Amino acid sequence: MIGVLLAAGSGSRIKPFSLTGSKVMLEFLGKPLLFYHIDEFVKHGIDDIVIICNRDNVGEISERCGKEYGKTKIGYVVQDVQLGPSHAIYSARDLLTDSHFLFKYGDSVHSDDLVGTLLKKNKGDGVITLRKVKDPKRYGIARLEKDVVVEIMEKPEKAPSKLGLVGAGILNTQKFLAGIEKDILFSGKKEVPPPEYVLREGGKLPYWVYDGKREDLGKPWDVLLVNRLLVE
Repeated sequence: MIGVLLAAGSGSRIKPFSLTGSKVMLEFLGKPLLFYHIDEFVKHGIDDIVIICNRDNVGEISERCGKEYGKTKIGYVVQDVQLGPSHAIYSARDLLTDSHFLFKYGDSVHSDDLVGTLLKKNKGDGVITLRKVKDPKRYGIARLEKDVVVEIMEKPEKAPSKLGLVGAGILNTQKFLAGIEKDILFSGKKEVPPPEYVLREGGKLPYWVYDGKREDLGKPWDVLLVNRLLVE
């Protein structure tokens, strides 16, 4: 299975840390954050990896990954326009040659092994990870009917549940591409989470609820929180 790492964020909110390089290449305990994700992929036999970069960080990421992971097949794709995670994955469509792909956001850290759990639970059109959130208006929220996910609503005003989408899952490649190619993407449009495109194509996505610890590298103070979680 192909692993897709999303690392195209500009890091504008995490200044001054992002002024000297990509935020996903910030080092924690002597290792760039992105390397933790690559190591998790490789641990589970995923050695065909695509990293979605931006024009400013693709050089740094490709150079450092090339030195560290010379025996791992890694492709680098530049997302020219920041139109959200779904567009980022779509930017790598020419490299998504397997029936399914496992995607993971490169700026999040979890206390548990998400990749291993996803591979065990994968079936049919894939599997998604959800977690209970306190403020549903900030996340992609799952709408369930009889305990089946029928829609992922991005930052809804009236939340259908408190189960928010975690940035890690396995999706059917053909249905994802078919779904997003029917959409019109433009700057300022409300984002559509990647699993929603599979659901729109009639896909069935089982889910599991993650209850471990999690940190996002979004603001300067998150550097301390991510470091603490990795230490733990």
